[in-house]
Amino acid sequence: MSVAATISNRLKYSHKGRPFSVNRFAEVGSRAAVAQALARLVRTGKLERITRGIYMGPKFSPYAGWIRPSLWTVLRILTQHNQETLQSHGAEAI
Repeated sequence: MSVAATISNRLKYSHKGRPFSVNRFAEVGSRAAVAQALARLVRTGKLERITRGIYMGPKFSPYAGWIRPSLWTVLRILTQHNQETLQSHGAEAI
């Protein structure tokens, strides 16, 4: 099975509107092949690129329109992708 077919198959069973990192598909193939497959899925409209390395399946609600993930959800995925730690400062911690 090709890299693009494997990624499409996995995305078929994932939650739409929930962001994920490109690292989720690291074992499928080389980094370039995964990036190319994700770029093709973005062009066809099956995926949406939130930021560099973070994607999500588009989700539409007839009541609210296009559903976007919260800022904190994207930040959590982004910090995991970059292997960083997100820490609040003193005024936020109260």
